[in-house]
Amino acid sequence: LLEPAYELASEKARARMEKHGYVRNLYRTAKFLNYEVLTWELYDGANNPLNPTGLMIIKKNQDANIQKNNDKMNFSCPVTHKPLKLVGNAYYSEESMLAYPILNGVPLLMKEYAVVATKMPRYF
Repeated sequence: LLEPAYELASEKARARMEKHGYVRNLYRTAKFLNYEVLTWELYDGANNPLNPTGLMIIKKNQDANIQKNNDKMNFSCPVTHKPLKLVGNAYYSEESMLAYPILNGVPLLMKEYAVVATKMPRYF
């Protein structure tokens, strides 16, 4: 993975990343998902010191149960930033009335993949 590296960034870069809503806790999440982290370091090819890129090489544990780990995660709605509730094969936001499907055990937690689900609570 080549991703923004909040944990490896300077204080100034972290403040910028917080302002723009950058992802955090990549290393901790990879470990939580039972991946073996082979490398986690700053990538030399990044051009902007306020947007440092981290290089993470992971080895997936073939025995990891993706859905089991998803159940332990505290996901939040990309629109409201409120906690999501696991309902059937989707994560649901009561505030936004949006459902985020789970495809092959992977939650699609982007607003572009959300489904309007105004009647969802009635059925579950």
